Amino acid sequence: MIFEELASTERAAAACRRRQLQEHLQCLHLDGALVYSRRRSPVTWLSAYSPGYISNSASLWIPSEGEPVLGVAYPFEVDRARRSGLVTIAMESPLDVLPDSAMRIGLLSRDLLVDETSPSLLGELTRRGVAHCDLAEWALETREIKIPEEITTLTAASVIADVAIKTGLDFVIAGITDFE
Repeated sequence: MIFEELASTERAAAACRRRQLQEHLQCLHLDGALVYSRRRSPVTWLSAYSPGYISNSASLWIPSEGEPVLGVAYPFEVDRARRSGLVTIAMESPLDVLPDSAMRIGLLSRDLLVDETSPSLLGELTRRGVAHCDLAEWALETREIKIPEEITTLTAASVIADVAIKTGLDFVIAGITDFE
């Protein structure tokens, strides 16, 4: 039951973030946002789908208006990815989710630590005549905002972590290493 509640909270938070992103895209007069991730968090943060080490990559098209499209690297991942509640396709390239009509887009392919924007991705956008702007700053600021369900979950997690640390301290003996 706890895992179902966590998944529900993650989906609700992702939907809220997508709405916030769509509002931001409209303010910037962009057609939408291409979100790309290889084992990192940008796609998960906005879709509640986690590209694991098996599938390795996913991309997400979030139009300024309308429904997003999630692309996953392997056909066998499609059913699992659909649990996010999003229209999902198997993709060969991160750009497979990008509609031909998109000419001005936001691009989110990095997080706080790692930039996954590949030169080939940028080159293909240029070849197609698609202008883009980086949405990483928006994402970093928006990550600080939590919906009530996330706050409840984080509060419960902090109580569990506090108990775990206190319990662990009961077993600490001065002068004894972890191994011993």
